[in-house]
Amino acid sequence: ESDLAKIHVGSGVRAFGNAHQQIHAQITSVSPSIDPVSRTAMVEAIVSNTGAAFTPGEFVRMIIATQTAAACTLVPTRALRHRSGASGPDGARNDISTIWIAVPTTNEANGSPPGSAYYTAHETIVKLGISDNDRTQIKDGVSRGDRVIVSGQDYLKEGDRVTQVEARQ
Repeated sequence: ESDLAKIHVGSGVRAFGNAHQQIHAQITSVSPSIDPVSRTAMVEAIVSNTGAAFTPGEFVRMIIATQTAAACTLVPTRALRHRSGASGPDGARNDISTIWIAVPTTNEANGSPPGSAYYTAHETIVKLGISDNDRTQIKDGVSRGDRVIVSGQDYLKEGDRVTQVEARQ
């Protein structure tokens, strides 16, 4: 409901159909009212449907840009971990978001060949920005070029040795 005021004609949208096709479009109309039962509103985007990606009357899921951030650090949302923090003086919980980084490490004393490097896992607290569910902006805690761990991080402990693998397409 609160996001409806942020949606305007011309806002960018990604639409996904039943077969998970994706089309980029722009909002062409926004209903000014919200259904009080479903808490939804009607938003329309007219798209060029070359290749018949969508069929008439098909239900689609839309991701609508309600905010933008230029020149920022983005990470896959699945890389984030959240835990409850202590309550503040006002009684509100201070939830903590973290991310695991693969830090290059050289350790010849522990049996690595001279000059060889490997990666160790380091958990760091991050400050979050906007998110589109797939990617989340990191305002603080991760630097450009950091190797973010996006799989298996639920089982890591600080200092665990990790291996870099190429992402599957």
